[in-house]
Amino acid sequence: MANNVLNYKGYSTRVEFSAEDKLLFGKIEGIVDLVNFQSETLDGVEAAFHEAVEDYLAFCKDLGKEPNKVYRGSFNVRVQPSIHRELDRAAARHGISMNQFVEDALVRAVEAEKVRAPYQKAVASANLESERVRLAWNATSETEGNIVQFPVQSYAVN
Repeated sequence: MANNVLNYKGYSTRVEFSAEDKLLFGKIEGIVDLVNFQSETLDGVEAAFHEAVEDYLAFCKDLGKEPNKVYRGSFNVRVQPSIHRELDRAAARHGISMNQFVEDALVRAVEAEKVRAPYQKAVASANLESERVRLAWNATSETEGNIVQFPVQSYAVN
């Protein structure tokens, strides 16, 4: 799994690639304004993102404005009618509103993501190394007719 998300000073971005322009680019997420950055190199894209964040924070300070996006605490979610019905039933079984049931589920999902995130890069790296070993083994043993099964690595978050 590729990780194209960068974080700096509490801000994040998803780096994208334009084949037409041969550029890596992104925008600072979670802010009111639109702040873009770009780079022609992998090494330069992180520096460009950091510079964009620093410039934006300085700009906001000069204007005396709050740089972060203000979240109201409400948003619309569209789901299939069958899911809507099941949410309503599940909330009723727990004696809470459907809104509270969904909020509780979202809190659990966000907390699980916080726990899982530090391990995702390590797992991706370990899986890549396992694939390299598997390919090396196949390259040397195909002519000998050896078949080897490698276990799939996984992890669980409780």
